[in-house]
Amino acid sequence: MNYLTINIRGVGNAQNAAWIKKIKREHGICFIVIQETKYADGSKINFKRFWGNFPLDSDWVNSEGRLRGMACLWDPGILNLLVCGTIRGIAEQVNVMSIYAPQATSSKRALWEHVKELKETRGGIRIILGDFNQVRSADVRKNCNFDPAPAADFNSFIYEANFVEYLMNGSKFTRWLDGGNKMSKLDRMLVCDRFWGLWPTASLRTLPRNLSDHCPLMLTIISNDFGHIPFKFFNTWLTKPGLDTVVRSAVASCNFTGPPDVSLAEKLRCIKRAVKEWNKKTKKEENVCLNNEEEEIKRLDLFCVTRDLSGGKKADYVEHKNKVNIINDTRLKELHQKSRVKWAVEGDENSTFFHGFINSRVARSRMNGLFIDGKWCVDPPRIKDEVRKFFENKFVEPTPSRPNFTCHHIKKLTDTQSMSLISPFSFNEVKKCNLGLWWRQGP
Repeated sequence: MNYLTINIRGVGNAQNAAWIKKIKREHGICFIVIQETKYADGSKINFKRFWGNFPLDSDWVNSEGRLRGMACLWDPGILNLLVCGTIRGIAEQVNVMSIYAPQATSSKRALWEHVKELKETRGGIRIILGDFNQVRSADVRKNCNFDPAPAADFNSFIYEANFVEYLMNGSKFTRWLDGGNKMSKLDRMLVCDRFWGLWPTASLRTLPRNLSDHCPLMLTIISNDFGHIPFKFFNTWLTKPGLDTVVRSAVASCNFTGPPDVSLAEKLRCIKRAVKEWNKKTKKEENVCLNNEEEEIKRLDLFCVTRDLSGGKKADYVEHKNKVNIINDTRLKELHQKSRVKWAVEGDENSTFFHGFINSRVARSRMNGLFIDGKWCVDPPRIKDEVRKFFENKFVEPTPSRPNFTCHHIKKLTDTQSMSLISPFSFNEVKKCNLGLWWRQGP
C-alpha cells in the first residue's frame, strides 16, 4: 500500500487534477492526502478527476479563513477507513491523520497536545502525514530564519508521542519559495513504532513538484527484492554442541574442482547450508525442551499448592528453572548481537526501544532506490550493477604508466629478509614466543 501527501493550492485547477491522477496511476497510490483544497464546501469537489474511474472513498475538511481545507482519498478495496479502519491483511486498527499545521507557535503547541491526546484514546497503528509548517533543525532550511523554540516543541512532540520518521530520498527539502532561493522541509510522514516494526524497509521519497511549491511525498511499503541477504553467524552457536562436527563434515564432503576463488565460495556455500540445517534442527529441539521444562515447572508449582517439596523435588525444580534460563539467555544474546547495541544496562528483549533499534538499523542500511541518469530507479538488478560500476571506477588505476625512481644508497631488505616476512611461522618460532610470555599466564 502506497501513501501520498501533496499541497496543491486549490483543487479547482484541471492541471492539478491531471497531475495527481498521473502520479496515482504511475506509482499505484492507495491513499492520497491533499492540503489547501480552498473549497468552503468539500461535498462539491469532484474527486473522480483526481482518482479516475475506480472505487473511491473520501473525506474532507472545509476551508475556513486561513484554514484552507484538506481532503483524503483512498481505495476502499485496500483500506476501510472512516476515522479509523483496517488494512487488508492486517488485523490491527489503523488511524490515518492528515495535518495542515497553523503558522502561530502557540497554535502549533495546542495542535501537538491535541494529537497526543487522540493517540492516548485510540490504539492501533498510527500514521500522521501532511504539511506540519515546522522544521526539526536548522540544516533543513536554506535562506530562511530558524527559530529553535518551536523546533524544540516539535521534536519533543515526536519523541513523547513515540513517532518515527523514515529517511527521505529524492530531495532534502519539500517546499520552494522565491524561485528556489528559499527552501525548507515542512512536509512529513510520521509513523508509530508498530508501523515501523511491520514495515522497516518502507521507502519515503519526494516526487517532482511540477505545478506546486510543495513536493509530493510518497511512502511505499512494498519491499524490493535484492536477492539473498548475508549469512549471519551468532556467537552463541559456538557454545552449542555439534557445530564443530557439522562444519568439518561439510568441508570434507565438498568436492569441487575449479579456480581457487570459486572453490572457496563453493565451500562456504556448503558450510552455510549445513549450518542452517543444524541451526533449524537445534532450534526445534530447544523448543521441545523448553516446552517440556515449562510443563514440569508448572506441574511442580501446582504440587506446591497442596504440599511441600521434598529435597529431590526441590533439586528437580531448580534444574528445570536453570535449563529454561539457559535457553532464554541464549536467545537474548542472539537478539543483542543482531541489534549491535552495547547495553550499558541489561535491557528487555521485548522492549519497544530494543526492536525499534533493530528496525532503525534495517531502515538506515537499506537502499530502496537510486538516481541513475537523473531518474529514480527501483529495479534491484540495475541498482546492483550501478553500485558495482561505482566502486569499480574507484579502484581503477588512473595512471597506468608511472615513472620509475632510482634512489641510491637507501637501506633496503635483502631477498632473504623479504621472504622471511611472508613465510609461515615454524613450530619452533611459535614455541619460543609462547615461552617468552610465561609471565603473562594466569595461575
